[in-house]
Amino acid sequence: QGKSSNKGAFVDICVDQGGIVIAVLAMIYFSLIDPFWGALYAVSYIVMILFVVMLNYLEQSVKYIIRSKYFFYALLLVDAYFKTDSITPFLIILSVYMSLASLYLFNKLRKTIVA
Repeated sequence: QGKSSNKGAFVDICVDQGGIVIAVLAMIYFSLIDPFWGALYAVSYIVMILFVVMLNYLEQSVKYIIRSKYFFYALLLVDAYFKTDSITPFLIILSVYMSLASLYLFNKLRKTIVA
């Protein structure tokens, strides 16, 4: 409709994150990815995005955070076309990265709330 609002932004964020969760759960269900790394990727992505949204709401800038969902979707297409297993290393690397990023963001959020 050409309008922007906080309600629309909230719905957009929820739908985006829901898409990642559904894609990962489907891949786990069909045994296309390792359940542990798939679940860790989905959870660490959601937690990281949650902290980013909270910090943005508190008007705290967040720099240098990689949002990997588009890489994830692109890699799914590459894996489907070339029949490779390049998704597992991607999940491992980004799960570790997002877990560490979440710790950093949590600490920044904690300092913001306490201050």
